[in-house]
Amino acid sequence: MGSDYSLQQLEAYNQHIENLVKDVGLDCYPQEFEIVSYENMIGYEAYSGIPVRYRHWSFGKAYERKKTFYHYNLTGLPYEMVINSNPCLAYLMKDNTLLLQVLTMAHVYGHNDFF
Repeated sequence: MGSDYSLQQLEAYNQHIENLVKDVGLDCYPQEFEIVSYENMIGYEAYSGIPVRYRHWSFGKAYERKKTFYHYNLTGLPYEMVINSNPCLAYLMKDNTLLLQVLTMAHVYGHNDFF
């Protein structure tokens, strides 16, 4: 977990966001969040967001390339990655601040409603 927030805080904010989502009439699948490290996010990004794809050397190559670019500050990472399914799954970067986590979680519900 990031040093400036707890899991209980994220759960409380998520409940508040879910209430607002229902109040404005968005139609969402059940939402699940997973807090991941930047290494995991690079891995999910290398697999194009599909965590159960078949193993292939090209995904390892993409992972190493993204990790190297990130290490040398040549590219950033997404704050989140959303898999539009039922339930909807979103990966959140562990290193995000509390404010960024809350904003990103609200953003994810927009993805969820749209798809």
